[in-house]
Amino acid sequence: MIVWRQLPQWFLRAWPVIALAPVAAAHAIALAHFDTNHVLVNKLVGMSLQVLGGILILYSLDQNLGIFRERSLVATLLQWLREFPLRRETRTFAFVGTGGASAGGTASVTARRNPTSLEERVAQLELALQEAQVSLRKELLAVESRFTLKLSEHGSHLTATRDQLSALSAKVAEVAVGGFKVQAFGVLLALYGAITSVFA
Repeated sequence: MIVWRQLPQWFLRAWPVIALAPVAAAHAIALAHFDTNHVLVNKLVGMSLQVLGGILILYSLDQNLGIFRERSLVATLLQWLREFPLRRETRTFAFVGTGGASAGGTASVTARRNPTSLEERVAQLELALQEAQVSLRKELLAVESRFTLKLSEHGSHLTATRDQLSALSAKVAEVAVGGFKVQAFGVLLALYGAITSVFA
């Protein structure tokens, strides 16, 4: 069963073909109005439609180029003209100056006297063990902090890459769907103009 309310929208999806009907009607009116100059009318209509079709195709390509490169076809052409290889004079300036660098640092050394008794030796070993444990804890905390930072950086890079892929997929879909009908209409106009020129 036909859903009549959706029929106009279905027809409009084929607007590149439907839009040829007014063009053909205008062509027929021009032929009827200038019935003595059919050859001239056909040549003018054919040339105009071919030029218009080419302009529409260029416009669609310009839109697609702007989607990916964020630069229009005119801007790309102007950039190409500006990059014309001309030999320019180069001037070299010599600067004379003085500079210096200094570096410094501090170091701490713990001096302990040699233990004489067994109790002093045990106490010194316990102190050294405690210092080693504190140093090991600091190293472990530093390694854990660096590991957490790297995980966070990789997570942010992964999210950014996923967002870029989504944006690229959207751009590809926009180019594939959005620009096709304009290009198809331009091709149909150019074909109509070429056929009209043949029968002029």
